[in-house]
Amino acid sequence: ECYLNLDKYPKAIEHWKAANHPKNHTGIDKAIYIIHGETNQLKKRSDLIAKVKAKDAKSAYELIFLDMNWELDWWNNNIQKNFLENDLAIIKSIFGASSKEYKQVAAYSKIKKLYKESNTKDAIKTALLDSKLILENNEIPVYGKIASDMLRISFLSKLLDEKEFFKKRGNELVVLADRYKDIELLNIYAYLESVATGHVSAQTDKKGWNEYLSEKFAISYFIGLADKNTYDNPDLAKALLDFPNSSKIHWVKLNCAKIEGKDIKPDLIAVMKKEFKTLGNHRYKYSYALKNYFSLLENELTER
Repeated sequence: ECYLNLDKYPKAIEHWKAANHPKNHTGIDKAIYIIHGETNQLKKRSDLIAKVKAKDAKSAYELIFLDMNWELDWWNNNIQKNFLENDLAIIKSIFGASSKEYKQVAAYSKIKKLYKESNTKDAIKTALLDSKLILENNEIPVYGKIASDMLRISFLSKLLDEKEFFKKRGNELVVLADRYKDIELLNIYAYLESVATGHVSAQTDKKGWNEYLSEKFAISYFIGLADKNTYDNPDLAKALLDFPNSSKIHWVKLNCAKIEGKDIKPDLIAVMKKEFKTLGNHRYKYSYALKNYFSLLENELTER
């Protein structure tokens, strides 16, 4: 990666080959994560605790979501039980046992734990109903990541049907997203829209991209354009400015360059530099896309 950033491409290729991707791909993936992955979770937790103690309600939700989804790497997370117990106690003491904040995060932690066990559908349903959340037209949590996780559990547990929920409460999700400026609530809407209609509308993608500056929605927009994408599309130029580290969006430009017969080397190198930081062009965040790019770069250097 350093040789790539120094524009010493033959050296970069030489060292990539020496890393022996076919044999060591898992180690390569993990090494890239160690350099570019999540490194500030402990600091983030400390900052959130301080905000909770200052009675910032949103931080209470963020704190418990962090404890319940502690990132180990790009592929695995777990529940930090000691952190969770401590942080629930802090939220309870600051907001009160009867507060909406405490009741909702406590319900989330209980439901998430239940879901990790087997044969807990009835217990999850009871927990949701007791907490007056989601089921039977009850309140959707206002923090999008928790709402998304609880809805996912409800759908997978067959307590709710996606199409029916979209029909009845889809607009409510958009209203909540706009009210709280929470992109994850709009993400839920987009997922349900795709299930109900077979695709995410360009209108939804544009809203998520332009109003919430979401890379995910920008990517979805260009996927929706399919063969209508062009190298000089002003929207694509804007997206590259909005999301300068997105290997996936830059791949759209690279693909257009290839289709339109342009020199692909500048965009290929740009994509590779971004891919090293994110592994964003592989569905499971593996380094296979990077492997393919190195082969393509070697061919380009050989041919030219």
